[in-house]
Amino acid sequence: MHSNHLSTSIRLLKQALPMLQKQGARDREQVALETLADGYSRLYRYSEAADTYAILEKRLGDQMSAEERANVEHVALQWGLRRSAMPRW
Repeated sequence: MHSNHLSTSIRLLKQALPMLQKQGARDREQVALETLADGYSRLYRYSEAADTYAILEKRLGDQMSAEERANVEHVALQWGLRRSAMPRW
């Protein structure tokens, strides 16, 4: 099972995000937030995935194209609707 790799990835990304924000590395911050949200969703942590996409849209939405921003909003809503869903094991 790859959940250990995902958990490690999530931990490392959460550690890296403050540094990326401090450096103003907005493009890398966007990739890190998208990857973090994806990791949460793969571990059925839908609430955290939705929250991470919301952070992405709030922090970096102004630098995204209209299509990109709409996609982030859509995915945040998708995971938000699954907040109370139980993991399928």
